[in-house]
Order: sequence, then C-alpha cells, then structure tokens
Amino acid sequence: MSSHHIVREKQEPALYIDEIGEFEEELLGQLLEWSPTLLVNAKSYDKISSWNIKVDVLVNGKVEDVQEYTKLINSSTDSLATALSYLQREQFPAVNIITETFDAGRFYGWCDKINVVVFTSTHKYYVISPSFSVWKPAGIIFKVFGNDQLTPTNLKSLENNEYEVISDGFVKFGFTGSTIFIGEAL
Repeated sequence: MSSHHIVREKQEPALYIDEIGEFEEELLGQLLEWSPTLLVNAKSYDKISSWNIKVDVLVNGKVEDVQEYTKLINSSTDSLATALSYLQREQFPAVNIITETFDAGRFYGWCDKINVVVFTSTHKYYVISPSFSVWKPAGIIFKVFGNDQLTPTNLKSLENNEYEVISDGFVKFGFTGSTIFIGEAL
C-alpha cells in the first residue's frame, strides 16, 4: 500500500540560494525534496541551472538569463533583502537560505516577519525562542549569536560564543531580550 502526501502551496519553506559555494549537492537535494518555491541569486544561477534544477524566481539577474517560466525580480537593495521582501509580500511563512558565510546581522530584521533557517556548507543556523529546549548527545557544539544574557542548562561555555553539551539529554538556552540565533554543525 502506498502513502500519498498532499503538499499545499507555501506549506513547505521556500528555498533561497544566496551563494551556493561548496554546499553539498546531497543536502541541496534534501532541501528540494518537497519541491519548494526556489529563488536563486544571479551569482549562483548558472551553477544551479547547469544542474537542471528548475528555478522559480531569479533575484537581481538579467532577462536574457532566465529559464522559461522563471520570474525575475530586481531591486537596488542587496539580493538577500530583495528575496526576503518578495517572500514576505507573497506571504511565505518560512524560508531556508543557503549562503557561504553566516552573518547574523543580515537576518535580524526579518526574524519577526518570516521563519528563517540559514545553511552554510558546514552549519545550520536558526532563531530560538526564550526557554528553547532540545535533546542532544554529549559533545555537540552550538554557536550562539545575539544575546549575552544566557542561562544555559546542560551546556558548558567555550570560547567565541560556543557551548558544548555536557551530557546526553535536554539542553536549554534561557534568555530574555533580543533574538538569538544558534548554529549546529551539519
């Protein structure tokens, strides 16, 4: 007996490829598995297109470059802001973003408008809420961005805003105030 899944439009996070860099094709395939709306920055468009991946929206590109049925959006702002503005206008609740380096400052103004998860070739970064809790095995390292007022549980503070899970079990990042991004190795 087979199972059937109905995926409604905008049920899955959109995917925006800002910079593909050395991002693993296998992980990209996983992010594309449920056929999300795919936005690609002009810098990464040729590489993505050469993999025969259908692009829904080209960001800050040229008309002569687009595949058939690909929408083109341009703005004088940077491509990330252009893509996120478009997704917000189109009422997408969430987006996965692929970029080469993570700079939390580029994402802070968007976290209250759209759920943002950022992938680099080595890490996954996401916003957490106060009293965020998750089960992790001992030894996992988290990178923390955005708030110095943490009260971590089952976490040992390391250098450079990194925290290591002390023992298998739940970890908690208690905090008040501003938004926090945490990063985990892929």
